[in-house]
Amino acid sequence: PTQGDATVICPSGFWGFRHQVGMPLLDALQASVSSEIVSSESPPLAVLFSTDRALVERAAHLQQLRSLTPRVRMLSGSSRSEEFQILSQTDLSTVYVYGLVGDGPSDVLYLQIGAPGEQGFIHPADLRAARINWHGGGPLVFMNPVRAPAAPTGQEPRPEWALDFARSFVTACGAAGVLAPSVPLSEPLACAFGEECLRRFFSGMTIGEAVRSARLALLKAGSPLGLSYVQFARNELRLEHGAAQPA
Repeated sequence: PTQGDATVICPSGFWGFRHQVGMPLLDALQASVSSEIVSSESPPLAVLFSTDRALVERAAHLQQLRSLTPRVRMLSGSSRSEEFQILSQTDLSTVYVYGLVGDGPSDVLYLQIGAPGEQGFIHPADLRAARINWHGGGPLVFMNPVRAPAAPTGQEPRPEWALDFARSFVTACGAAGVLAPSVPLSEPLACAFGEECLRRFFSGMTIGEAVRSARLALLKAGSPLGLSYVQFARNELRLEHGAAQPA
């Protein structure tokens, strides 16, 4: 390309647009983590979401998730008690978390799902304390948060926030893998990527294929920020319809 060409992002195309790229799971877990999520003919999609007014696209986004495919049975929770009750189920195929993320005043990382306020905050340690047990047939956990608009300046979520939650979901709960952005995006971009990726995953693509394809869809619309999503799962992880695995 000519020097100064504003239409060229990268002359080599970025690895994340050309290949299926993900972060490996912890070495000790690699052998025990399955590359398939075996679920029922109507795979349950658990959607945990925030009711904070800052999420102005919530209603439209939830409606889009319901219409992804007629085969998906959507379970939704908008309170902390509902959410942990849903997470305790053992036949989930996918858990989608749509909320706010930030650092609290004491530098404590949190996810805010449910109602605004301390009662809606979830920390990585809370997942261990809840004793969620998916071992033997865990879902894919797709965390798709938006940065909390009320967070004080200078308290951006740390880049490792996704890894902190991924460790808890995989090691403590037994998730098959975790997908999350390294930095929370604006709400329109987060919604667009979530819908594009889940639609492909539920249509039969592996998670590696679905992530790369969703990145390209966002790129076609003018945004390279699909590259911010980090995949803590095997590229070949896919959803298989059939009899649910025993807990």
